[in-house]
Order: sequence, then C-alpha cells, then structure tokens
Amino acid sequence: MARINFSMLLLFSTLYVSMFAQPAGPDTMQVELNPIMVSATRLGSRFESSVLPVTVIQPRLVDNTGISLHSMICGMPGVFVMNANNYAQDLRISIRGFGARSAFGIRGIRIVVDGIPETTPDGQGQLDNLDLYAIGKVEIVRGAASSLYGNASGGVIYISSMQDVDSTFAEVNAGLGSFGLRKLDAIFGYVGKKNKAILHGSHAGAEGYREQSGFENNVFQMNWTRSGNKNTRWAGIINYTDAPRGDDAGGLNQEEVAANRRQARDVNVIYQAGESIRQLKGSLSFDKDLGGGAAIRLYGFGNGRSFEGRLPLKAGGWVGLQRVYYGQGGYYALQKIRENRVENYQLGYDVLFQKDDRIRFDNLEGVKGDRNFDQSEQFNNQAVFALAKWTFPRWFAEQSLRADFNQMINTDHFLEDGDDSGMINLSNVSFSSGLGFFVNSQVTLVARYGTAFETPALSELSANPTGGGGFNESLLPQSSATLEFGLKGHWRRHWFDLTWFDVRVKDEILSYELEAFPGRTFYRNSGITRRSGVELAHSRSWNKKWTTRLSYTFSDLKFERYLFDGTDLAGLKLPGIPRHMFSWQIDFMPAFVKVNLKGQHYSQFWAENLNTVEVEHYALIDLSLYRTLKTNKFEITPYLHIENVWNADYFDNIRINAFGGRYYEPGPGRQFRIGVKFRI
Repeated sequence: MARINFSMLLLFSTLYVSMFAQPAGPDTMQVELNPIMVSATRLGSRFESSVLPVTVIQPRLVDNTGISLHSMICGMPGVFVMNANNYAQDLRISIRGFGARSAFGIRGIRIVVDGIPETTPDGQGQLDNLDLYAIGKVEIVRGAASSLYGNASGGVIYISSMQDVDSTFAEVNAGLGSFGLRKLDAIFGYVGKKNKAILHGSHAGAEGYREQSGFENNVFQMNWTRSGNKNTRWAGIINYTDAPRGDDAGGLNQEEVAANRRQARDVNVIYQAGESIRQLKGSLSFDKDLGGGAAIRLYGFGNGRSFEGRLPLKAGGWVGLQRVYYGQGGYYALQKIRENRVENYQLGYDVLFQKDDRIRFDNLEGVKGDRNFDQSEQFNNQAVFALAKWTFPRWFAEQSLRADFNQMINTDHFLEDGDDSGMINLSNVSFSSGLGFFVNSQVTLVARYGTAFETPALSELSANPTGGGGFNESLLPQSSATLEFGLKGHWRRHWFDLTWFDVRVKDEILSYELEAFPGRTFYRNSGITRRSGVELAHSRSWNKKWTTRLSYTFSDLKFERYLFDGTDLAGLKLPGIPRHMFSWQIDFMPAFVKVNLKGQHYSQFWAENLNTVEVEHYALIDLSLYRTLKTNKFEITPYLHIENVWNADYFDNIRINAFGGRYYEPGPGRQFRIGVKFRI
C-alpha cells in the first residue's frame, strides 16, 4: 500500500508557497483572471463576496468523459469521496463529515441540478441519472446550509448543465477502458432566435475490477430554454435513466483481501447482490424581471423512480421500491441600490412530497421468494425562507432564515405480524448570519454562524433492528451548529480560499450492522460529536500554458459524548474520515499535447467507532493526455487517461462498523481509458 510521507508533502507545499511569493519578472506573461460567479448561495454573488465557503469547479475533458462525479469533486477542500467503483451503491460523499454514514446513495448533502432539487425531502440523493458529459459547472458549499435548502444540508452540491451555447453543434464521444469499460456520449445543441435546446444521451458499462461488480447505465436528457418578451425566461428539463445492472461485490475482511483483492464476498455471489433502476424526471421553471430591481422565479417538477435490489441475505433480501417525488416552489427577489449600500432580499417557499412504496421478499439465491414486508412511506415538507444581504463599500452582511415543517407517515400493508403504521412530525427553524470585510477590492475576510438539521431518511427509519415493520422511532434527527472564519479572494494570478470551521453535532446518526441481519445496515444516534478543521485551496495561472492547484484539509472529528455498548467513546475519532487530505493538480500544454497530472493523498482513518481498526494512508496519481485538431468544419480530440499511475493498493470504499470485519472494498490498480471526441 502506498504510504504518504508528510515531510515530503510539507516540503512540496513550502516550495509551492515560495513560488507563490515570487514577484513576476518583466518577461512573465500576465494572465487575466475572470470573476468566479456562484449560484448555490441563492442570492448569487461573486466568489469573494459571499460569507459561504464555496468551491467552483469547471470540469475538464477527463471529467466529462468519465463514469462518475468522483473525478470532478475529489481533492476539493473539505470533501472526501469513496465508492467510485461500486455502482450498486453510488458515491459516498462527505463534506466536513456530513454524509460519511451512508451505506448507499448520498446522505446529509443537498444536491441541486439546474436549480431543481435532486435530493428527496427525506435527504436521500442519487447521482446515477447525471449525464457527466453535459455538466458545465459544479459548485460545492462546505458547511451548514439548512437556512437555504432545509433538511439534510450539511453541504450542497449545485450542478449546472452546459448552457453557454451560441451556435448549433453536434458532438460525439466514444471511449474504451480497463475491465471492459465502454462509454458513448452524444450531444446536440440547437440555437434559434428565442429558443435553445440541448439533447444529450449517454451509455456506460463495464465488467468491473472485482468479481460481481459490473454495471450498465443509460441516460437521456433534454434541456430547453426560451427567452420570451417582457424579460421572461422559461426552462424545461426531461431526464430518463435506465440502469438495468449494478452489481455489488460486497465487503471483505483482511484475510480475504490478502488472499485475492479482486474476489467478491461469497454470499454476494450466491444471492446475486445488486440493483436495477429506472427513473423519469421532468421540470419546468419560469423567471421574470419585474423591473425596478424586482424579479420572481417559479419552478415545478415530478420524479418517478423504480428500484429493485438484491441484498446478500435470504430474509427480506429482495427489495422493491416505487418512488414518486414531486414539488413546487418559488421566490420573490428585490435589489435596492442606495446611496452608500446595495440591498438584496429574497422571500420564498418550497412544497415537496415524497412517497415510497417499499416491499421486501425473501432472496432465494437470486430468485424472488415470499413477501415478508410491505409498507408505504411518505415524507411531506413545507417550508418558507427569507434571505437578506447588505453590501457597503468596505463590508457586507448576510442573513438567512428558514422554517421547515416535516411529516413522515408509514402505512403497513403486511398485517400478518401486526399493524406497524405510524406518523412522525418534525419541524425545525434554521438560520445563518455572516459578516464580510473587504481587505481590498480582491480579498475578503468572512465570519459566519449557521445551523443545520437532518432527519433520518425513510430507508433509515424503515431499517428497524427489531426485524419488524414500521419506523424505528428511537432514531432521532441530528442537529448541528457551525462557526467558521475565512480569508478568500484573488491577487494577481492567484486564487485562494482559507477557512477554519468548528461544528457541534447533537444526536449524530451513525450506521452499524447486526449478526442476525448480515448485509443490512441499521442506524442509531451517537450523542454529541465535535468537528473542527482547516480547509485551504490555492490555484495559480503561471501563463497561458501552465496552471497549478493545491488543496489541503485538516479534520479533527471526534466523539464528545457517546456511550456505545457500555463503553465511553469520548475523545475517539469518528470513523470514515481521514485527518489529513492533500491534493495537487498541474495542467500544462507543451508543443503538441495538453497534459493534466493530479495527485491525491489521504492519511489513515478508522473503520469503526472503537478506533481499533485502522485503514492505512494511501496516495493516487492520475495522468491525462489529449490534443484537439481543428479544421474549418470540425474538430477532433483524441485522449488517454491513466488512473492510479503508481498501481497503488488502496480501498475504494470502507463499510463503516461492518459486522465480521468486512470493512474493505479494494480499489483497482492501474487502469487505462482511451477515447476520441468529435465535434461539428
């Protein structure tokens, strides 16, 4: 296993900072830095004019032609991403520890795509319906954002589709890679007098690095916009996803890893563990400039999802889920320009509904058996929010307040073991207050205090450790309060962002497993936890051919008060999050080819609550090469991508608190991807 020499990292960082301090020579090419605009803050602002810590990502070619969001967001400050190769469980993304507990899908982090909620009201998020090839920008809000987005907003991932289209075009990408990887993308853009449309489709599949780890995924999406008269704009999206195969190789213990890293857990093969998904989503939004600094926005959407999963156990191991998720919302925005300040206000609402029809059957080694669980689960959310920002010549203030009213209802349809129907009402008020001071026109000091809350997801509530139906009513929502200070901005050819944070979480929700239910994940609260740390990001454009980026995160996440099976865990570290994360990236363009070199380094971390099982530190290096050839009528871009250049042994995922020591999902060694992009 590759080890990190933190002395070398310190030396590298010191040399880098010394280069940062060097004055530009007279023959050094000056590079104009365009302002970075962010939308995830709802009010919209420049990067340095918001109290929220936000990372903005412009995807590279290697990111858009990949098969998961992992390559876009890994290495960002405060963000830890695992599980890029288990397509039955999706990425496990954590931001300052929020989301680390997830056994599948994304928890604790709000996902928004083109201004439309992707995360369900109960806090579950999936990324299998994203077409990476059509992503234009990704924004990551690090820190409490419930005053903006409500439940499960310990962080926000705000994704914007490709929209900067000024002429009609067509583009095709085809790629092949290791372990049977295949990727095909097609995109067509139309530009009319008032209408714009982008149609894109994607097919991806692979047999996978490990046994029982193959997948297939197909996505089609259409984005349409119309600029009407009287300063109006309509936007519509239709997205269809068909993922008929997503195998789950399962977790291994240390002995199994040593014997064969590529093997699947035996029962995962016997029970044919995995999933299949179909989803259809549509949305429509309306924006109008009312004049005088006033504007309104309205949106509505509907989402239907069909899921079938096979767990590696007999009793209740075949899961069927039919989900309907829809909602509507909007806001009124007002900007007033005074003599000595600019005022921005926003008043809005969200109304969201979710219904999950969940049914379980016995899994007879990959064959559906008798029904033993059948219930309908609902999560209803109504919310109102108010935002305000006052900007003066030397300082600014931001305030946000949101009230959420949540209702969870389960209706038991399997009455042979009694009626376990019930209802839970959970309401919450979240707020955020921040100040910013302009050191100069390019550098800002900020301070913020904010709160967040997170209810258990419906799937977590229905994972009842008693083995029966109904909700696990002993599982409580978690709440958190965040204090942070930051320094950010740009100077000459440098962008930088430095943030110190301290988060106190009450009733933190953690995952665990039981011997009686192998392969199933359950959840419980863990008293009080404390998370503090430092996030640093820096990029420099040396000239038109060289750009470098650095990111470092220090995280001290620990139990402050938690009695676990009679053991006091106070002072122990939360599992699943490295204490140190360091990332670097170099983009340069020699004579004939563009080169991207990226490194990620992670310190050791714990696999379980008692801090007795340590996951070793590791380092990964990726290399990408591509060149664009242009003619008057078309352009063609061949590319080569090599992941894990050093062929390091590492774990792609760690199953937190797994029973029987089955924590480990080994990651692939060196792998290749080649392809070509063609555009007319």
